[in-house]
Amino acid sequence: MPSSADLIQHFETVTDPRRGEPVYPLTNILFMAVCAVIAGADDFVAIAKYARTKKTWLAKFLDLSTGIPSHDRFNAILASIKPAEFEKALLQWITSLQEITAGQIVAIDGKTLRRS
Repeated sequence: MPSSADLIQHFETVTDPRRGEPVYPLTNILFMAVCAVIAGADDFVAIAKYARTKKTWLAKFLDLSTGIPSHDRFNAILASIKPAEFEKALLQWITSLQEITAGQIVAIDGKTLRRS
């Protein structure tokens, strides 16, 4: 298990189901998708739009030499990963955030923001 709150490091544990040499690294896809969803994206079109809009910021963390995937690529790749592996990596990341902030972390599910 990764010992830091580095999201990319946590996603390296997720198996890439694609054959051959993929154009877009799986960690890039997962990083962009999680950031987009935290920012409010609710479908693959919104995830791709977020990634295109935030390309400069994302390039600080990711190698974007192959560009930003289309919404169809996000859909196909995310549909092919093992949900249990993704869930485990995401939960480990969230747990690491809680540990390094001594429990002082803002909820990322949005319910608090919507007062529900």
